[in-house]
Amino acid sequence: MKKRTTEVSRQTSDQDRGDQWPETVYRYVEHYKWEPRQLCKGRPASEFLAKIRRQEPPLNFLLNMLCVTLPESWMQAALGSFSVSPKASMPTDLVQRFPIELNECQPDVRLESETHRVFLECKIEAYSDTVQMLKYLLLSAYLDDTDRQKHPWILYLSPGPLSMHWNPVSERKALQTGGTDALRTLLETADLSVLGSGKRARALTDSVEALRTRAVVGHTTWKQFGDALSRCAAIGTPSDLEYPVCRMTNDFLTELERRGLWASNM
Repeated sequence: MKKRTTEVSRQTSDQDRGDQWPETVYRYVEHYKWEPRQLCKGRPASEFLAKIRRQEPPLNFLLNMLCVTLPESWMQAALGSFSVSPKASMPTDLVQRFPIELNECQPDVRLESETHRVFLECKIEAYSDTVQMLKYLLLSAYLDDTDRQKHPWILYLSPGPLSMHWNPVSERKALQTGGTDALRTLLETADLSVLGSGKRARALTDSVEALRTRAVVGHTTWKQFGDALSRCAAIGTPSDLEYPVCRMTNDFLTELERRGLWASNM
């Protein structure tokens, strides 16, 4: 079981600390600071617990924590469940980083290597649209400008066909018949003016235009994603080093099953 390796210094700045898993925990707890209506104040704790077990943010958090632990081969298997356009080899040596927010756009999962930047958008019931794809490219352009240039990937994870989670209705038929190729066409032909006239959007428009000609887009279902993880975890009796990731993966699959997003084929 080959594990991805990263150099991590114990002396880190506050900004760098955001990419370490303890800080990810704190940031997700912070979500409820800004969304106090989600706390069910004045109601029993059992009501709050039932509510968060249906919401997307806690599931996104669990997936981020799982991505921290996945070995390289397991990460490749999970990402291999995505159908992508244009056809491309999956990036290697990806590391989970905190999903930075920019202009009300924040990926549910952010994975990066030295050469690639992968944003995962996880759906349960909510809808997505072309504007969100463009905002992801704007975020990637911003990170290119402030960090280093990388190849952008935008991947969607949903219970069923992406068309069921897409607006407007007029674009759904194209996704139903054209799949990820149609998704890429939507991105390539979208009007960049929807990004607004703010200073950052204006400064990065040319970069967004260039990125969308190189961007890879993709989609898979929770079922396909879960099946890929399940095959990885079915390794018999794990060794001491393998046990933690097997436990994390199986517990995550149990959560997907509880939510009705995945079911074992066994």
